[in-house]
Amino acid sequence: SSFYTPHLESVSDYDSSLRDSNDSIAAESGSTSIAFNSRDQFLLQSTATSIAFLGTYNYQTYFALDDIQAVIGDVEDHSLDGFGTTTFNDTYAAYLQEPLNYRTISPSVAAYATERTNEGFDDNGNNVYEQIIFVLDDIIQRFGLPLEAQSDNEGADRAERLILGYDRSVSAYIALAVMALRICGIPARPVFGFAIGDDIGGDPTSKSLTLANLFGWVEALLPLNQSGPIEYEWGQFQLVPYPYGGDLVYCENTLYSAYNVSISMMGNPPGYDALPTYDVGGEDVYLTDYDTPYTLRAIVTTDGSPISGVSVNFESISVGNLTTYQSNPTQLLDAALNVGSDTTNIGGIAEYFVSLDSTNYTMFNPTNPNPTTYVIIAYVSLSNLNGTSFIVLPEGYLSDIEINATKQTLPNPQNPLETFNYFIVQKGFTYQLSTLLYEDDLHTTPKVGGVVSYYILTQTELQQLQLGLIGPEDLTKIGDDVSAADGNTTVLSDDGITDYFDLPIDTTYFIVATFGQNYTFTVILLIDEIKSTVDIDSSDLLNFDLDFYLYFQPFLGSPDPIQNEPIEVWIAPETAYSSYAGSDSDALKALLSDTTPGGENETAPYSQIVATGITTDASGFYNSTFLVNKTNYGVGTFLVIVFYQDKWNVSTTFIISGLPALSISEMNEEAENTIKINDKKIFNLLHILCVIAILGNRKKVVLR
Repeated sequence: SSFYTPHLESVSDYDSSLRDSNDSIAAESGSTSIAFNSRDQFLLQSTATSIAFLGTYNYQTYFALDDIQAVIGDVEDHSLDGFGTTTFNDTYAAYLQEPLNYRTISPSVAAYATERTNEGFDDNGNNVYEQIIFVLDDIIQRFGLPLEAQSDNEGADRAERLILGYDRSVSAYIALAVMALRICGIPARPVFGFAIGDDIGGDPTSKSLTLANLFGWVEALLPLNQSGPIEYEWGQFQLVPYPYGGDLVYCENTLYSAYNVSISMMGNPPGYDALPTYDVGGEDVYLTDYDTPYTLRAIVTTDGSPISGVSVNFESISVGNLTTYQSNPTQLLDAALNVGSDTTNIGGIAEYFVSLDSTNYTMFNPTNPNPTTYVIIAYVSLSNLNGTSFIVLPEGYLSDIEINATKQTLPNPQNPLETFNYFIVQKGFTYQLSTLLYEDDLHTTPKVGGVVSYYILTQTELQQLQLGLIGPEDLTKIGDDVSAADGNTTVLSDDGITDYFDLPIDTTYFIVATFGQNYTFTVILLIDEIKSTVDIDSSDLLNFDLDFYLYFQPFLGSPDPIQNEPIEVWIAPETAYSSYAGSDSDALKALLSDTTPGGENETAPYSQIVATGITTDASGFYNSTFLVNKTNYGVGTFLVIVFYQDKWNVSTTFIISGLPALSISEMNEEAENTIKINDKKIFNLLHILCVIAILGNRKKVVLR
C-alpha cells in the first residue's frame, strides 16, 4: 500500500471468484496466486473464504534479496548532490513531506528529530544507512519495544503519543520512525504487508496466513554509488520484531539486522583464561564464582568483517525470567539487569569487566535450574543481539565423607603415599553420610549456609563422569543439606521413600559430596552379611522351644547382634516350603497362605503364623515355646520359618503325627473285654510299641 513499488499486483492465474456479484472483494471461496511487485519477492498462494484472506502460502521474503552488505557498502553520505535535485524531488519528495503544521501539532516529535540530527548526523561522516540505524536504535532503546499491535490513537498523532507515553503500539513506533527520518531529511515511508504465518504440517515453506499476520515496517531511501550515477533504492528496516513461536523474530535480511554479534565470558587480561563449562539440561554454560573478575567480550561483524565504533550493551537475566517475559519485550527489558556497555575497537571487539555478587546472582541449584541459570545478552540493537549462559558455583572445601559403618583405610593404588577411606555397608540398613564444609583449603573456618549435594555412583558412572560423557544430572542423587554453624552437612542413605543403597551386593560404589566446583568422595562396599540361626527343641512331644538369633557378621570382624528387628514366626509343611525356589519373602508367604483349589494350603489348616508383631531383644535373640498339635497344623513333616527384613531362615524339620483312636478287643468279642483309648497323640514308633506292651496280656490286640 504505497505510491511506489512494492504494490499488490495480480498474475496470470488470478481467480475472479474472489469477487462477489457486486464486484466486491472476497465474498466467495476461490483460489489465487498473488505477488508483491514484479520481482515476485513475496509469493502468496491462498484459498479465500467468505470471511477474509485465509489460506496457505509458500513463503519467500519480501525484504531485499540483494547482498545486504554490498548495499550498505554502497550507501553515500547524506550531503551528496543527488538529494534535492529536480529528479529527486519529482520522484521522492513526497516521502519527505509533513502534514500541515505538523511541527506545531506534534512538537515532541519535532524536538526529538532535531536532537537526533544534532547528536548523530554529520554530513561529512556518517552515511545515510548509519544515520537511519542511529534513529531506529535510539527509538528502541529509549522507548523499549511495543506492547500491542494497534491501539486507539484518539484522533492524535501516534508518534507524538509514543513520546508522551500514551501509545506503545507498533503503529506508533513506525509513525515516529517515519516522521523522525523525514524531519532529519531522509525520505521514509511506512509499508504494510504480512508477517510470517504459522507452519502447516511442519513445513516452514507452507504457512497459514490470516489478517492477524498483518504487519508493518519502515522503508527509507538509500542513495547508492555503484561505480556510476547515483541510484536510489528503498531499504527495508524491520523496526520491531514480531512474535512467532514464542520468540521475537527479525527477518535475517532486513537492513536493521545487518550486524552479527557474538559474546563470550573469560578471565581478565592479560591472560583472558578460558572459563570451565558445566552441562545444564544438555547445554554447556560458563562456570563462575562470586567476587571473581571476568571479562564480557562481544565481537561485532558484518559479512565476517569486524565493525568498529559500534556501541554494545551488556545485560543479564535469569533463564526463568527470559522464559517468562520473552513474549513481552518491555517486561523483558525491565526484568534484565544492566551490566554495562562498550564501543567496538578496530577489531570489532567490545569488552566489559564484571564481578558477580550474591545479591544479583543466586548459586546454581541443579534441582531448580531456570531461576539460577543466567544469560548475558550483548546487543547493538534488538535485532542485533546474542547471548551466552552462565551459572555461579562458589568455592568451598569439603572434608572426607564419614559414614557410620565399618571403616578401613586403604592406600591409593595410583599414589601409595595417599590413602582413602573404604566403608563396608550392609544392604537394608540406613546410614548417615556426613562431611564438613570450610571456607579455606586448610579447613580452619567453617562455611555456613552452603548447599552440599550427595551422589552415589557406580564405577562405570565415575569413569563416564571423568571423561565428560555424563554430568551430575545423570547421576543418582541421595540428597542435599545446608551446612550448619560448624560446617556439617548430613543426609541419610534411606530417606523414607527411597533406599539409595538398595543395589546389587558385593559391589563397590562411590559416594560423592559436591559444593560448587569442589567435591570429595569415599568408597563403599555393599554387602549382605546379616546372619541368623533357628533352633528348636522338640523333646517335649506336645511343645517345643524356639531360639532365634539375628546378627551382622562384618568383614573380618566379630558378630554384632541386631536388636529390635521385627520378625514373624511361621510353621509350614516341608513340602510346601521345598516347592518354592525364589528369593522373594512376600511371594513365599503368599504361596504358603494359598488356600485356593490346587494351592499349597488347599487342605487348610496347613501352615500357620505362630507369632507376629515381635522383635529381637537387645542381644539379637527371640525365644518362645509353642504348642504343637495336629488340630492346628495337621500331620506330616514341618519346619519353622522366621521372616525378617526381606529375608528368612528355617529350622530343621520335625514330624507332627496323630495317635488314632485305639480299639483293643478280645477276639471272643466279649463286651467287657473291649478297651478303647481315644484322642491320644502318637509321635513315633516307640510310643506305639509302649501301648502294645501295656496291653500285651490280651490274647490278641488289633490297632485300628
